[in-house]
Amino acid sequence: MLAALALAGLDPAGCGSSTLECGEGTHELDGVCVADPVDPPADDDDATPEPLEAPDLPEFNDVIDHLTVAVRTASGIWDGTDGNELSLCLSAEDCFSLETADVNNFRPGWMDSFQFDEVGVPRARVDRVQLRSVNGADRWRPSCLELRFDGEPVYCSQLEEVDLGNDDDELTRWTDPQGLHEDCDTCWDSVASHPPMLGAVGPDRVRLLVRGDATRNLAVRMGPLGDEAPVVAWLQPDPAQDFATQHEVTGLQADTEYVYWVEHNGSAVTDVFSFRTAPPVGEPARWSLALGSSARQDSQSAFSAVTDMDPEVLLLAGDAHWADTPVRAAHRWEHRFAMAREARGAAMATRSTLVTWDDHDYLGLHSGGDAPGRAEALQAFREYRPNPGFGLPDSPGVFFATRWADVDLFVLDVRSWREDGQMLGAAQNAWLREQLAASTATFKLLVSPSQWTAQDPEDTWAEFPDERDALFDFFREAGIGGVVLLSGDANRSEFRALPRASGYTLPEVTSAPLASWRGQCGDDPEVVACYAGSNNFVLLDFDTTAPDPWVEATIFDADGTPHHSWTVLRSDLEDEP
Repeated sequence: MLAALALAGLDPAGCGSSTLECGEGTHELDGVCVADPVDPPADDDDATPEPLEAPDLPEFNDVIDHLTVAVRTASGIWDGTDGNELSLCLSAEDCFSLETADVNNFRPGWMDSFQFDEVGVPRARVDRVQLRSVNGADRWRPSCLELRFDGEPVYCSQLEEVDLGNDDDELTRWTDPQGLHEDCDTCWDSVASHPPMLGAVGPDRVRLLVRGDATRNLAVRMGPLGDEAPVVAWLQPDPAQDFATQHEVTGLQADTEYVYWVEHNGSAVTDVFSFRTAPPVGEPARWSLALGSSARQDSQSAFSAVTDMDPEVLLLAGDAHWADTPVRAAHRWEHRFAMAREARGAAMATRSTLVTWDDHDYLGLHSGGDAPGRAEALQAFREYRPNPGFGLPDSPGVFFATRWADVDLFVLDVRSWREDGQMLGAAQNAWLREQLAASTATFKLLVSPSQWTAQDPEDTWAEFPDERDALFDFFREAGIGGVVLLSGDANRSEFRALPRASGYTLPEVTSAPLASWRGQCGDDPEVVACYAGSNNFVLLDFDTTAPDPWVEATIFDADGTPHHSWTVLRSDLEDEP
């Protein structure tokens, strides 16, 4: 995708400054360690590329730096706990609290993972695997427990009828009589703990996220549908990044369907997934994009309807999870939760998924650039979102530019730099103008989690009228046609026509909520159509091959029923000379 941006005349805007040190066979990319790219096969039809050999696993230290504790709560209705304070002990002096702030841990049937860094415990001092109930309140029953020392699998055990609490038939402490041992591979459903996620997809590459349960050799196989699928990457998930690892596969063919899966020790540990690469850069095409935001609830059935519509791109315009916290571990928990939702995981594994954040998956309700914890939230976001970029070196965030065929997407960050009367901040504003001025795309999609309207004053661009109007004026001054505004957050989906003092009327498409409570439709003069039902999304169909290119936006509910449609012609998005 970075090559695609360069060809399009766009700055990928993805390199935040970093001092991250990556291991052998990996390199730093946008604040996370990713596997080194695999060179494409030679053009010689008779040439057979050498098989990609599995790398050696790292040598694990005698002193534990990263301790990972993962535990599955039994699935009985009363097996979970809300009040039992729990800990794990490796010796009499080395105990670790099993609690993630701002997270509802230990739900029946759920997996919880706890990461402890800079532990400093010598392995030789480990003499037990012990669970403790600190306060005894509210019985808890675990069903599986696993430990990783610096990513190395050292313990995994299925537990039966271990009840921790303070009643007569409950234990305040349980110690495994076998100590460190493994009678299972993992407590997760697979050593690839979650379905993989596709991020930026270009004509010749794809960025892929895989989360594992430990530092193991995971092979990614990928090939065109109907052809062999060679190993294109070996991944070694790292506990420092919560075992979330990213890789960019290059050398792909444009507008081609590929299949891929993840293997461990020669056996598949994920389903087989498919996706289609983008058309050549700048080439007119027919394609579609699903737009959604606000996905809070456990059930996220609207993603099944998204998959049924089979769009090439899934764009999540904010509140993709609801951590509402400055705690990195809580953000990681929410990212894992999102990937584990069955319908959502299937959608994100099979199409280019692009994500920005809004207040709830940033730091909290209406939070801005001065809210504490921004670096913690951004680190977790980078680990779990294989976007094409993360702001600028001196202005890190989640804004980026990318392209599909001859449509450019400018995905904005309206939280990291929202302060001192500005929504985007000076650097992001300047970057956006530069990118727009360089764009030759038929349509230019400007994605803001906050609505662009001037009618609703709460947490929208209406709070920043000077900045908004200056940007709109820039469209005319620079001769920028084809702008379509996208947004989320409103807990209703609607189409708006935004007038300007001079220049063409700007269409705005808002989509919310994917899985959250419903709002109400207003009656202000900008509204073209509105739907306030729960669990919906908007599908945007593009045809830039038409004599007058068009985009049609349709609001669908979770059953796939259409409610409103709106067609915008490219000829309507051009200022008169």
